[in-house]
This record gives sequence, structure tokens and C-alpha cells, in this order.
Amino acid sequence: MLQKLIAPLALLNKRVFLTTALLISCIFASAQITINTPTLGFSQVCASTTFNNFNLSFSFSPASNLGSGNVFTVELSNASGSFASPTVLTTTTLSTSPVNVSFSFPTNVNGTGYRIRIKSSAPVSTSPSSVSFDANYAVYNQPFTINNNVSSQAICSTSNFSLSIDSGSNSPLNFSQLTYLWFRNNTLINGQNSSSLPITQPGNYYVRVDYGSCSFVPSNLSKSNTVSISIIQSETLTISSQGNSTSICPSSGLLLSSMIAGSGYTYQWYRNSVLIGGATNPTYTATQEGSYTLIASNTACNITSNTLVLTENSFTLSLDSGAEINLLPGQTKTITCTTNAVSPTYKWYRNNILLAGQTASTLSINQTGTYKVIVKQNSGCIFEKEVSTLVSAPTSYNLTIIHSNGYVDCENASETLTIDSFNAISSLGTTTVPSNIGVTYKWFKNNVEIIGANSSSLTISNYLENNTYYAEAKFIDGQTISSNNLDVKLKIDETIDLTTDGILCNTNTEVTITSSITNPIFTYQWFKEDQATILGTNTTYDAIEEGNYYLKISFFGCELSSSLIGVETIDESILVTNYDEEIFINEDEEITITASGSDSYEWYIDNTLESSTNEININQETSIQLIAQIDGCEITRDFTVLLQPKTFSANIPNTITPNNDGKNDTWIITEEYAYQNDVEIVIFSSNQQIVFRTNDYQNNWPFEPIAKNNKIFYYKILKNNSTVHKGTISVIQ
Repeated sequence: MLQKLIAPLALLNKRVFLTTALLISCIFASAQITINTPTLGFSQVCASTTFNNFNLSFSFSPASNLGSGNVFTVELSNASGSFASPTVLTTTTLSTSPVNVSFSFPTNVNGTGYRIRIKSSAPVSTSPSSVSFDANYAVYNQPFTINNNVSSQAICSTSNFSLSIDSGSNSPLNFSQLTYLWFRNNTLINGQNSSSLPITQPGNYYVRVDYGSCSFVPSNLSKSNTVSISIIQSETLTISSQGNSTSICPSSGLLLSSMIAGSGYTYQWYRNSVLIGGATNPTYTATQEGSYTLIASNTACNITSNTLVLTENSFTLSLDSGAEINLLPGQTKTITCTTNAVSPTYKWYRNNILLAGQTASTLSINQTGTYKVIVKQNSGCIFEKEVSTLVSAPTSYNLTIIHSNGYVDCENASETLTIDSFNAISSLGTTTVPSNIGVTYKWFKNNVEIIGANSSSLTISNYLENNTYYAEAKFIDGQTISSNNLDVKLKIDETIDLTTDGILCNTNTEVTITSSITNPIFTYQWFKEDQATILGTNTTYDAIEEGNYYLKISFFGCELSSSLIGVETIDESILVTNYDEEIFINEDEEITITASGSDSYEWYIDNTLESSTNEININQETSIQLIAQIDGCEITRDFTVLLQPKTFSANIPNTITPNNDGKNDTWIITEEYAYQNDVEIVIFSSNQQIVFRTNDYQNNWPFEPIAKNNKIFYYKILKNNSTVHKGTISVIQ
């Protein structure tokens, strides 16, 4: 019975759950909005530092479904129209459809196929994307150079040559988003958009930054210099030997000659790829064996000849002793010379001194020194050759000192040097000098004996003792043997503290950075962060640029760097005024210009000090200069006060009533000035702050409700950078 009652209840609960879920789903489904495709206030984007203000509008429905706290986000695609990583142009919380927004484009736009879409946050919805458009920001708009600013260039027909944009702080190469257009004889070279151009034809070449269909004024600012390219045809260079011989007699030499069709060449001969000094004629007499080539050069081409391999017409010569022999004290040895020279004669030398009477092919010796024999062939190719040998004493010594195990330059706080080996070397081999033969030791630092250091080891425990050390062993008979030199480089156990004496002003100022370490044993080098250039070599440095600096000190190969210390430039935005530089006033109106953020103020009119407070009262047209002092730095602001003209144009309305009744809601001006790309509209608030600025005005200001306390606005209409109209706009609400 209980199971029969439970089953219907479970079915009833399931139906109630499904009904509730369906009701919730319907409620959420109804709380949606549709955002229509945005309408762009432009057909293409040509932005720059002087103009970057654009607008669009979009509508949505139903407005009643818009959630509290909704934010509309205006997103920009990439140049291919993809929104995979969109850029946010602006956001708005306006809740009345249609919505008008203004925004600026990022400085890295450069291409075609950009699109814009709108997204909402409450509820979440996304509009279709706009029509595609070209967008370019003139991030670089100044002249630049190619080919190192060389206007003409002759190149060889066989060389690979490219014109390239020159690098530097003012080069367009510093902006990776830019592409380029190359021209030859004022004709665009299709498909060449990189910063360099391979050259295969003569002509006049230049390159300009590719801003698509945008034309920035003046357009020639983003253009390079012109380079005139001429191509010189390469020729064939052939060298040959007299009689086509490849054998040289050193005493007479062999004449080498060259053939080339053109004229105006300079010449240089090479032997075994090494330049032969003074060999700059079309012919050359070779006196040594080797591989000979000739390079002929003109203004563009370096032409390399064929290679001639020449051998020497020579004879063999050798000593049976080889290059070196050992001679024991009192010992006599015989050196024998072997040669196949024809009718040879012999001359023997010791240490380059002729040994009188020694004219045979053998020589007996009993002294050390360098011996040589000069053999002359007296028939056929008559010339001389020589061969030498070194005769040395059999006894020498080798004293070796070493660092302790684990020693590393500039890392250890102390170090012990130890004599590792002391060997006697003779023709019989190497033996260890025994310690019981009365050898004593001395240690030397920088060639100066260290008093009291007489053991087989030496400990150095302070980086101030860094230097070159060696040991000396002394035998009973007074003969001394010096060891190898070892550098001891202990770490510099110090801390460098840097201090500054202020901040930089914007003109002709410097900040002195001082080191806490001033010991003259150190070498001082000042650097700026991420730069390798040495700025100074004293214990102080006078910085004239802002940035992070550090000091590196060094002593005997070890270095120590300080932490970074920052040098800052005065921020002129600290000085705040309630008016911009150009001020309009009405007749009989007096205004007060107020400044803040400075230590002192001086107001000048016609070079006369009018006020030393933070404000000045003005009721007429004039020019004013404010000189403020902040932390010892001087900041200057110039103001121009102009009377507001009373002129009135029938074509320019001076009253609007933005009450959304569809009549006179926006400032409508004649199409002589509206919808014109070459006309700029600027609207100011009553305190001279710019509230709106645009070219191609769409008769759509204001976009948003105006605060009721803002009743008077000023405007200027400029054409070709000249003011053609100005006046006031009264807002009646």
C-alpha cells in the first residue's frame, strides 16, 4: 500500500520540477537584447598625433531588457577582421538607443580589413561586425635615408647588392608594424614591401612608408632620399708566367703578366692569399714558390684572376742533428750537413757570427748557441739556402706553484698558494729536486719580496692584497730558480651605496650621484641600465638624463656592482592651471588664472612682474608668462588672452535645445563646413577645456546629455589650419 502511494507522489514532483525549469528558462530567454550592426562615422581611418578622434553609433532593442550596470564595449578586430584577440576602443554605460560614442585608434593599426563590433555585459550580447575598413596610424611621418644617405651607387654586375633603410634613433625601422613601398624611376615595384630591396637593374630608387590610401600632409615626410644606381659589367682577368713556366729560380725570379680588356683598373698581387706589399702593377716578378693571384679593381668591381702555382728550382739541405741538440759541459759533438746542391760551398755561423776557416760539410762544437750553415749552389740556378740548429745546455729547472683546490677567481675570501713541483730537466729526462739539498724559498708579490714568507706555501686573506705572486728557490751555490706567476684575485668584500643630490630639471641641469666607496685603488665605471657605454670613471657622476644608473668598481681583475639608483626628471604636469594657453573672454569680463603645485610663482606681462602669488586677474587682451619654481627647477607657461568676437554668421547657429524632441537637438551647421575632411571643428567649455574636436563633422554634437550648469560653449572652425569662424553656442534645456 505504501509503495502505491509513493509512486504517484514521485511522478507529481518530477512534473513540478520540469515545469519550474521550463519557466526559469523562458524568463532568462526573454531577458535578451539584440545589438544591431554598428554604423561607422568614417569610411577609413587615417590617424596621427594631430588627429585621432572617431565616432560611431549603434542601436539595440528592446531597451527594457537592458540590465542594471550594463557596459557596452566597442571592440576592434585585427587587420584580417578576426576578433580572436580584439582591442577595446572604448566603453559606455549609455542606456538609450541609439548610442553615439567617440574614441581613438591604437597607434599600431596599419592595414586593411579591420572591423568593429559591440558587446554588452548585462545581458551578454554581441552585434554583427561592421563593414571592413582601412586603418593606418602615422606613427612615423618624417624624412629618412637609405644607402647611408649616399645619393649615387655603382655596383658590379656579379655582386649581390641591396638598398636598405638606414637604422638609427630617428629611423622608421624602430616601428615594426610598418611596411614600405619601393619605387624605381618613380614607378612602384610590385611585391617589395620590406625594409630592403635587392638591386638587379640600374635606375633611380627611393622608398616610402606604406600608409595605404591615407595621405598625410605633407606626404613627402615619410619618404627616403633618392639613390641613383649604375651597374658596371664585370670582366675576365687572366694571369700567365713567362714561357708558361711554373718553376722559379730565386736569384732571377719569374715574370708574371696579366690580361684584362677594360681600362681604369688598379692592381694588387697576392701570394698564398697574402697581399704582397708594393706589388701594384699589371706585372710582377716572383722569386718565391707559392700560389699567385691578382685582383684588379675599378669603382665597382673587384675581379680575381686565375691562380698560378709556382715551385722553386731548389736543392735539398739538412743537418743530421735536427732542429735542436743538447750539449753536456765539456762535451764535443759533430754536426753534418747533407745536400744535393751542384758544386756546393759551405759557411758556418754561431749566433750569426762567421766561424773562420769552417768551410767543410761538418762542424765540431763544444759551446751552446745557435748554429747555421749557408750552402751555395754554384752551377745552373745559382743561389743560397741555409739551415740551423739550436745547441743548448742539458740542465734546466722548473719550479711550479698552484692554487688551492676549489679556488675560483673573484669568489674566494682567502687563498693559499703552494709549491707543487720543483724539477731538474736534462737530456736524460726529468727528475724531482730533493728537499734535503739545502733549498730555501722566498715569495714575491708584484716582484717585491714578502718579508718572512719562507715556507713552501703562502696564504693571502684580504682582497687588498690581490696581485701577481711567484716563488723563488735558492740553491747552496747561490743559483736561484723562479717559479711561474699566479694571479690572486679575491672577491671584493664591500657594499657600494649610491646617493643623489636632487632631480633633473628639463633644461641645462644635472644630478650628481656619489659612491660611498672612494678608495683610489679601484677603477670606477658608471653605467646606465641596459647600456654598455661607460659614462664616467670618477667616484661621482653628473647625470644629465633620467634613468637608472649603477657603478662598477674593479681591482686587479675583480669587479663589484652597486644596486641601481634612479634619476628622475621634474614632472611639469605638477604645475596645474585652471586655463589652457589660449583664453577667450568677453568684453568687460575679468577672469582669474590660478596655478597650483609649485613652490613659487611669478606672473609677467610685457616682461614686467605683475604678481608673485599663485593667481593673476585679467580683463583685457594680453600675453602672460608664468614662471614657477619646483624643487629648484623652473617651469614656464605662456597664456594668450583674446576677446571673444561678436561676429555672427547666419550659417552658424549659436543656440541648441538638446531635449530629444527631434528639433534643434544637435548643432547643425552648413555643409560648407560639415562633412568636410579638410575642415576641423573644435568646441571648448566655458573654462577653455576642449570637449570635442574632429574633422568631417557629422552635425551630431552633443553625443551625450550636457550638465545643466554648462550653458555656454565656444567653437572654432578651421580650414587649412586657419580659423574661418569662431563664436559661442548657448545650450537651452
